Amino acid sequence: MTADELLDKAFKKAGKVELKGQPASSEAQARVNSIADTLDSTLNKYVKAFPSLDQLDPFYSELVDLTIGIIHMRKALAGIDGCRKVVRMLSREYNTKLRRTDSKKDIQVLKNAFHGRVSSVVKGVGKELVFLNTARNRLKKLPTIDTSLPTAVIAGAPNVGKSALLRCLTNAKPKVAHFPFTTKDISIGHYTHRYLVYQFIDTPGLLDRELEDRNDIERRGVIALKHLADIVLLILDPTETCGYPLDYQLHLLEHLQEYFPELEFLVVENKSDLNMHRTEHMQVSALEGDGIDELMEIVLGKLKE
Repeated sequence: MTADELLDKAFKKAGKVELKGQPASSEAQARVNSIADTLDSTLNKYVKAFPSLDQLDPFYSELVDLTIGIIHMRKALAGIDGCRKVVRMLSREYNTKLRRTDSKKDIQVLKNAFHGRVSSVVKGVGKELVFLNTARNRLKKLPTIDTSLPTAVIAGAPNVGKSALLRCLTNAKPKVAHFPFTTKDISIGHYTHRYLVYQFIDTPGLLDRELEDRNDIERRGVIALKHLADIVLLILDPTETCGYPLDYQLHLLEHLQEYFPELEFLVVENKSDLNMHRTEHMQVSALEGDGIDELMEIVLGKLKE
């Protein structure tokens, strides 16, 4: 909820509190406690609903940082938790004052003062509440990936057929179109062989440039390569119908191999149905399904190793 919605909820709930036959100060204390309890429990629930940033897998830690900014998220959560503690402190302070008076006028003054200070404190974290609401919605859209599974990451320049290949290899149904940058996030597919599950990750298209020059969409692919890949399927389009010369694609391959020297790259040429030239690289057609079984056999063998 927004700050105003949260305050409205707390004050309405407290307004229903009645203590018949009790002194006015006792009822006022009960309403102060009701407001504090509502705000405390709600804000505490918000904080605990977010994942523990210190316990995140490195892959998700970088992905969350890229998506919403971990430092910003830490500050927002700390602000919300601090607000909760201040509200509880104010409730103790005003309960002490209410216990010391029987004057209806003084009780009303103290109640108004408590309402004002609590409202000020909660509205003070209004921006944090809005930010966390946005962050929650973005986090819910992140892919669910099992980082313990043997994983092949599919990478390459835009429009070389990575998503189409993922469709052929797994049960995934990523969006496929005849224009670049269709894939804007990470897509996941799985393949089960002899009771073992293998994970395939389709990444957004990469351009041949330095890491610091890559946009947020490209960085998702780099994070997947860095943290998830047991093997990389680097897809080339020798027909150049992707819009990028083969020399450009090969230079991208060299760049990635330099950046990730510990990874094994399996270079695969796609669109064999359009290419009549034979090279030392394995050739497949994600469109026609040619060479897919042979490719899967090689990939599973390497993942088992």
